[in-house]
Amino acid sequence: MQSFELDMKKKMEESFVFRTTDGAYNMTNSLNYIENFVCFAHILHNTISNGLQEENVKNLVCKIRNIIKFIKNQDVQKKKLIEIAKKLNINYITLKLDIVTRWNSVLEMLSSFENNKLSLINYWAISSDSSTITSEEWSNINGLIKVLKHFKKMTEKVSKKDSVN
Repeated sequence: MQSFELDMKKKMEESFVFRTTDGAYNMTNSLNYIENFVCFAHILHNTISNGLQEENVKNLVCKIRNIIKFIKNQDVQKKKLIEIAKKLNINYITLKLDIVTRWNSVLEMLSSFENNKLSLINYWAISSDSSTITSEEWSNINGLIKVLKHFKKMTEKVSKKDSVN
């Protein structure tokens, strides 16, 4: 087995071999005789994921997630919100939950939440539900959406099949 590995290493050193990784420690340190290039889309993903872990952002996202879970898991609450949207003559956008491993799902969750802002504000006005969003939090949601949209555009651009040129 060891001679096979040495033989492979020699063949690889004689060839032009490199690999693209996600930048994780185990990936960059395995087969360390091969040139490593970290995928730019993974760098973006890791940067955004780390940013979403900043305490104020994390707390706001968690608060929104809990509100959405409450509404989605309570048919009565969901129906109230839909009725309010109809009375206000606005479209109800289905509230979406994020997926932990996909940062762009946080953007989708925040966007669906913000798109229902007027319905949610009216819902809280007539509801016994005490979890509301302050005007400062709405402003932070809007700012976070703007930032994440830029990252989404960049991720889509570098993830295209022809972007490797």
